[in-house]
Amino acid sequence: MGVEPQNSMKIRSFGFTVVLLFFAYFTAGMTTFNSLIGLLFCVAAIFSSLERTISEYNEENWLFSVLGIILILVSTMSFGFYYTMMTWD
Repeated sequence: MGVEPQNSMKIRSFGFTVVLLFFAYFTAGMTTFNSLIGLLFCVAAIFSSLERTISEYNEENWLFSVLGIILILVSTMSFGFYYTMMTWD
């Protein structure tokens, strides 16, 4: 009935990307997009998603590969938005 431990672990490792994006959003709210740390959180989320996606692709787990691609796109858009707001004058 429950989720297998292996799949649970994969979901948790993709959750790390979501946590990084949350920290980027939280930093943006605290500093009104003036902090480089939030931008670095976005970059870390991109690399975290990329690493998990490559790993899942090599294991031929297509569901998690597609989830990884979606998270890469979300992380990249977050980076672009954060950078745009940070440099807006």
